[in-house]
Amino acid sequence: FEPDYSLLIGSECGIVCVSVCVSKWRAATNNDDLYLWNPATKQSKLIPPYTIPNDTMFGVALGFGFDHIDLDFKVVRVISGRLSAEVYSSNRNDWRKIKHELINISGYIEFHVCFHGFLLATGYYSGIKAMIAFDLNKEVFICDIKLPVGESSGTHIAQYKDTIAFISYDIFRGSKINLWTLDNEACLSGGGVEASWTKALSLDVGMSFDFVESLFNNDQFLLFGVEGERLLYNSNNKLTKKVPSYPNRALFTFLSYTKSLFSLTGFKRIKWAASSLRSQ
Repeated sequence: FEPDYSLLIGSECGIVCVSVCVSKWRAATNNDDLYLWNPATKQSKLIPPYTIPNDTMFGVALGFGFDHIDLDFKVVRVISGRLSAEVYSSNRNDWRKIKHELINISGYIEFHVCFHGFLLATGYYSGIKAMIAFDLNKEVFICDIKLPVGESSGTHIAQYKDTIAFISYDIFRGSKINLWTLDNEACLSGGGVEASWTKALSLDVGMSFDFVESLFNNDQFLLFGVEGERLLYNSNNKLTKKVPSYPNRALFTFLSYTKSLFSLTGFKRIKWAASSLRSQ
């Protein structure tokens, strides 16, 4: 596969969703293959091809989450320019077009985190940046969840102390981070309930960074530095340290991962043909 164009999509309950670029394979019928993968057991499952044709003219967003009601791992795919979406169910082992239209959504949707059965993203609703929730069990979108502040050059949705956090920062080499927590999850289910937020943190890292990549352990912010380095900022002791460097082989995606021996129907060890690989 081509590591430079392969991506980690998400991680839940020890299962990781991976997009593998196979465009160089002679037998490939598409550019990318999606796998569900358990790093602990070394087993994988190839997801069937999409039902909605890929169109490189439009932005495509992929999200991965766990439906804790039906105990089902799901992948959501949104083609922003068409406002079309579909969902893959590991229980059904197929894709289904989502009937609920993404009304009044414009621009590119970005998935951030899965929380209590909801896959959370950001996008523009009626021209204003908003949080979008996808109910993994009912398979519907709630598109108009208001954020605590208006336009901000950098934003990120994360889990913080068993609630949802909205993080804002200045992407033009700023040093400040603001974090709000969601007061009530009722807005994620729709029904006209408006989101309310409480400002929980206002931090000055003390050094410039380009953007916030993730939040770990409720205290540590993973930052992308102005020189391409990764930094961990601890909001408790106000200390910043560099993340050890690693081979520059693939696009950098950081996910929280919890080891498990969970297995899915169809899981097996993938036997890669050495002649099919461009690199290993």
